[in-house]
Amino acid sequence: MEAAAEAGLPFIVLDRPDPLGGLLVDGPLMEDSLESFVGMLPIPAVYGLTSGELARMVNGEGWMAGGRRVDLIVVGMEGWRRWMSWRDTGLPWIPPSPNIPSPEAALAYPATCFVEATNISEGRGTDHPFELVGAPFLDPDSLAGALTALEAPGVRWTRASFTPQASKFRNEVCRGVRLEVTAAGHYRPLETGIRLLRAMREQCPSRFQLRTSSLARLAGSTSVGKAVEGCVSIKSVVDAWASGIARFKQRSRCYRLYH
Repeated sequence: MEAAAEAGLPFIVLDRPDPLGGLLVDGPLMEDSLESFVGMLPIPAVYGLTSGELARMVNGEGWMAGGRRVDLIVVGMEGWRRWMSWRDTGLPWIPPSPNIPSPEAALAYPATCFVEATNISEGRGTDHPFELVGAPFLDPDSLAGALTALEAPGVRWTRASFTPQASKFRNEVCRGVRLEVTAAGHYRPLETGIRLLRAMREQCPSRFQLRTSSLARLAGSTSVGKAVEGCVSIKSVVDAWASGIARFKQRSRCYRLYH
């Protein structure tokens, strides 16, 4: 969009469904100091907009470099509603990344992507990346039990064992859990991700390693690392997001194209 604006060219978005649906908004508004390739805009990590709607918001809010605006054309979809997950559309899944091979991986990703900032495998090198989480030193029964006891809404945890063929612990047996999103309407991915990391840290405090700067960039906030490390309560961190989420929902409403 910035390149098109600079060149004086129109920019056309052929819109597509949000694979998480258009109702789920979760996470802190990104802190300005954490702007990076994985977080460029002052929006929550899960923002509940289609590509076309997000483009409209970027343009309308003047978020491009130098406050530029582009001649934006969004070709809208027919038949999509905000409550629809990808499975509800009946459309074939085209992976946006080799490690997001299914709609289920896309749903799990906003929670389990936090694992990338640790020495735990996020399932890369398996058939279910980001659905599987584990390491050779974790106890799957204890971890699955601890996470299930938290009664996180919309998710199910089951014990898992897998051997990645790439990335962390290549060709080593990893033990951990599998995340299944059972009710997307109740799912809170960022809180789920914090609780997952906290549970793994509590189980193996001497083996668990966290890169707090990487986690801050992934989450858009330094508060997430503090919650994982037990410096602050998870509830206080999650509750602090509420006002930002409410402001973002209100601000983004005028850019929506679908009901």
